[in-house]
Amino acid sequence: MKKDKTVVKCRNLKLEFSVRRWDNVELLEIATLISTLRSEYMGKISPIISKLEELREDLEKNPAFIIETRLKGNLVGWLMLYILNDTTVELNPGSILNGHPIVSPDIDFQKIGSKLIGEAINWTKENGFNKIDLTIPIEVQEYKNKEYLTLYESFGFQKKYFCMKCDLTKQKISRTMTPKGFKIKQLKNGDQKDIYKCYYDAFNAGQSRFFSQQNEEEKRNYFNSLLDLRTLNEDASLALFKGRELIGFTFVIPIFGKMNRHLNCICIHPDYGKRGLAKLLLTHTMKRVVQQGNKTMTLYTDVFNTRGLDLYQKSGFKEGGGSITYIWEY
Repeated sequence: MKKDKTVVKCRNLKLEFSVRRWDNVELLEIATLISTLRSEYMGKISPIISKLEELREDLEKNPAFIIETRLKGNLVGWLMLYILNDTTVELNPGSILNGHPIVSPDIDFQKIGSKLIGEAINWTKENGFNKIDLTIPIEVQEYKNKEYLTLYESFGFQKKYFCMKCDLTKQKISRTMTPKGFKIKQLKNGDQKDIYKCYYDAFNAGQSRFFSQQNEEEKRNYFNSLLDLRTLNEDASLALFKGRELIGFTFVIPIFGKMNRHLNCICIHPDYGKRGLAKLLLTHTMKRVVQQGNKTMTLYTDVFNTRGLDLYQKSGFKEGGGSITYIWEY
């Protein structure tokens, strides 16, 4: 019979904390700690190193830093802070890190996690940033998640964005007639300048704090990342026209599972709001997703997007799937 592991409490332990550039970190040591912590589903060390190398390439646009803690010279915990922009850093980005600090299973994870989060907040303040973005994949939530969320909330992190999911196999999608003078076509038939103008006007008049906090260059760059033709599901990404004028659209991409499609964006120009056109467009998009043989559909929303939440809930979406984002602000 295997003996239970002894968890070392960190009271009176001489823990050493340090900060290093991510591109100067030796990956073997941190990969070993990840493997020890998540051996049941992460597997051997070499694939973990490969994933960390891929993450390093993905994050090379902006600087990233490692806050680590050691006990008697041995690495027992660490987290990454990736600089998103002039105001915001992201805590442990990427699916391999899953948002949470990486803490040895032999050490009291809540105590070490608390110290690492505290160090991260101090570093953020000292380096002129005022916001920390923490995104946790819901699909791979560990048993520690509830304890960690309690920990984050104790430091002032607040839930801001989350995923919603619709079980299309249980959802009866209503038949919706397109009003006279309006037409629904594939988004690829729209002009990219018109699509961006519709996007800009819709979100500028909407409830998205994420959009309002971006500068003009960031807004354009983020839009370009959304409208990635390499990943866009062309058949389900639709545009709504009145005559020749594009007044709304949806972006759909294939993530969060083979039988799932994700609504990356939906908008209606503010001049055509409160006419049921968003419901119309979402319904047609959902029908296309079902016709493709998919079983679920997800989307990401702001907790303060009350109009959007009402539409999504009435269309069968519930919180779940994808990820949830907490924000700390100074």
